[in-house]
Amino acid sequence: MDPQLSLIAAGGAYLAGSIPFGLIIARVFRGIDIRQHGSGNIGATNVSRVLGAKWGISCLVLDALKGLLPVWLLPLALVAPDAESYRLLQVIAGVATILGHMFPCWLKFKGGK
Repeated sequence: MDPQLSLIAAGGAYLAGSIPFGLIIARVFRGIDIRQHGSGNIGATNVSRVLGAKWGISCLVLDALKGLLPVWLLPLALVAPDAESYRLLQVIAGVATILGHMFPCWLKFKGGK
């Protein structure tokens, strides 16, 4: 498999995983920094406690999608040459997405759990 495909998959998945939806939802819809309220976390549970269940569920769904979509779409978009490469790209995208969620570059590498 082409190493460039692996790097593109890893980079794209990391960036997708690093999107801090809890922070974005709180800032856009309530004008607050969610890290300064409740438990101080940016996750769906804290968003739900501080902003209400509707926003917490929205955050949870968006966080789940940022985990699913890179693993599902990146190998398709990058046109993996065979089934083995496709599965390898899925694993690379999955690991990179998790790392992006845990260590988002936008939040000084402090993020989800």
